[in-house]
Amino acid sequence: MTQGKREETSFYNQDELDSMGFKYLGRNVQLSRKASYYGRGEMSFGDFSRVDDFTVISGKVEVGRYVHISNNSTLIAGSEAIEIGDFSTVSFGCRLFSKSDDFSGEFLINPTVPSEFNNVIHAKLIIGRYVFIGCNSIILPGLTLADGTGVGAGTLVNRSTEYFGKYLGVPSRRIGSKSEKIIQLAEELLKRNSQQ
Repeated sequence: MTQGKREETSFYNQDELDSMGFKYLGRNVQLSRKASYYGRGEMSFGDFSRVDDFTVISGKVEVGRYVHISNNSTLIAGSEAIEIGDFSTVSFGCRLFSKSDDFSGEFLINPTVPSEFNNVIHAKLIIGRYVFIGCNSIILPGLTLADGTGVGAGTLVNRSTEYFGKYLGVPSRRIGSKSEKIIQLAEELLKRNSQQ
């Protein structure tokens, strides 16, 4: 680093974050300068959460503590929220939706047509704690991914999941269970942070 020059990072500094109008920002939040945030006043990011480059986040999105949203992901929320619980991960290139066009053929689709000709479906998407969503997966509106859910790469999740279940495929199917040790590890980390 050259003397007198500040070190550049791809993340906004705290002063910049404070001026951006987010609904809530926890401690040590890292939000990429190269990501897009639409409707910041409806967005919350918990302690130690992180959003990487080239991600698009729109609408009412509530992110818990220690959540990582990897690069090239898209989170599109409408009047219903996308909620992501503590210690969860959204891997590279994932797509999460709490709104969608009606593809039944009964309505026109896409935002270029007037609202009386389309039927946008709004339904809350809840991602529990300790959830891992593998790269390039798609999560549809109105679902609950239960605590500990593991979603394999390239999975289309079109139904709610079970506690600590592992899912894979198009459409998704349960293929097994995950260890619950991560709960203990998360508790240890939170305890350590509270003592600092």
